[in-house]
Amino acid sequence: MRGEGAAALILATTLLVGCDGEPPSADRVRAHLEHDLSGVRFHRGEHIRLGRFTMALVRGLVRVAAADDRETRQVLGSIRRVEVATWAIEGSFDFADIRGPGDLERRLARSGWELMVRESEEDSRTWIFVRSDEEGAIRNLYIVELDPDELTVIDLAGRIDEMMAAAVADDPDGFVADLG
Repeated sequence: MRGEGAAALILATTLLVGCDGEPPSADRVRAHLEHDLSGVRFHRGEHIRLGRFTMALVRGLVRVAAADDRETRQVLGSIRRVEVATWAIEGSFDFADIRGPGDLERRLARSGWELMVRESEEDSRTWIFVRSDEEGAIRNLYIVELDPDELTVIDLAGRIDEMMAAAVADDPDGFVADLG
């Protein structure tokens, strides 16, 4: 299964990106990985999708409930869409065989996405992709994290650069400490 795991991940990611440049849905990432990694099953955990309408409702509630929390209002004001999904993993695979989603990186790059972080630990893999608009503002953030117990996919759309700036402005020392 050693070479099979890496080949499966690469094949899965090749099929994931649509031609419109949007990242694959969290469900598609899970379905392809589950199909291609023999002996591994994913069990649905948390799955939250908040679109424009729901995010507008959340922003309105926060304005009323936390009128004095400027950072939270700024962060939420920067986000247009959120999807966070997790799956528990049943079965095992060899992380040494997973080098990275090269085909996914290339396909996303053709649609304006950039790989911002590729982290390979002994027992986990994380890929963070961003996409900027014509002015260079970061509009999308897409994170895939795989560890022996869980797959997590996070998709954020909006003014990601503004969201990050608000977090740094509120606690610059804490933000730097969290980076490691």
